[in-house]
Amino acid sequence: KGAFFSQGTYEQFEKSLGENADGIIVWSSWSPKPEWQGLLNDKPFSNQDFVKAFSDKYGNPPDEDHAQAFTVCQAADQAIRASGGTNQEEIRDCLADRTADDPIKTVQGEYHFDDKGLTADRDVLLLQWQGGALKPIYPTGSEYPGTAKIVWPAN
Repeated sequence: KGAFFSQGTYEQFEKSLGENADGIIVWSSWSPKPEWQGLLNDKPFSNQDFVKAFSDKYGNPPDEDHAQAFTVCQAADQAIRASGGTNQEEIRDCLADRTADDPIKTVQGEYHFDDKGLTADRDVLLLQWQGGALKPIYPTGSEYPGTAKIVWPAN
């Protein structure tokens, strides 16, 4: 009646399966829909800015891998600026010291870490292939506009 995959956010996935992709739910760390506000060069650079800039430059929209790589660059940029240089230990400490009140701001949302160094307070995104498009279905709320209703059971 349904399927959950840990991968499957890429256009090639849907092209390979065609209409058989409909109903498949996939886990993701990024979607173009959330209105996350990141920073780049100490200036606001949102998820929507990222999608537009990437699409304008490359002629197609970014995928999850592109967003993850860009997020790493945003985190490095913020840590280098906050620590005042490129000393690896100082950058590590700067990242580790981030809190919910002072997070790293990226196109994948805000990040801070727990005492083990793992990301804290992060929602997983669930997306579902519906009618040839990958639509966010969870979480819901004002931070996640455009959330679609889950199609369940899948056909």
